[in-house]
Amino acid sequence: MKIFIAGASGILGRDLCSHLDKEGVQYIGTYNTRPIRNGLKVDFFNESCLQETLLECKPSAVVNCIVERFTDVCEKNWDKTIKANVNIADILSRVCNKLGIYLVHISTDYVFDGRQPPYFPESKQNPLQNYGIQS
Repeated sequence: MKIFIAGASGILGRDLCSHLDKEGVQYIGTYNTRPIRNGLKVDFFNESCLQETLLECKPSAVVNCIVERFTDVCEKNWDKTIKANVNIADILSRVCNKLGIYLVHISTDYVFDGRQPPYFPESKQNPLQNYGIQS
């Protein structure tokens, strides 16, 4: 099994890669601005290049850890937030579906307002800011 980690240079991606290292699971990580060991720089907005990369890497699954997580950026720059948190997930899902690759998309608990934890998949969502709205 080989896992393709989209966003391996971020906080969640680094933790996931560290865990996979400890478990001996083979993976390929990607980065945008912070290069990582054995990482690939991938343009996730270019669907054909993404497809070529996945065909070359032959992963069993893709885990999407890409996110614009800074709430101040999400509040002030809606376009950047949508590109990172919505458009990339959409492109990844289309390409993975076309190639028959499992996709795991990791989201956030910011879709909840914090008033009635614990939360479950069927819990009522009530995001308080843009980061939670687009998640």
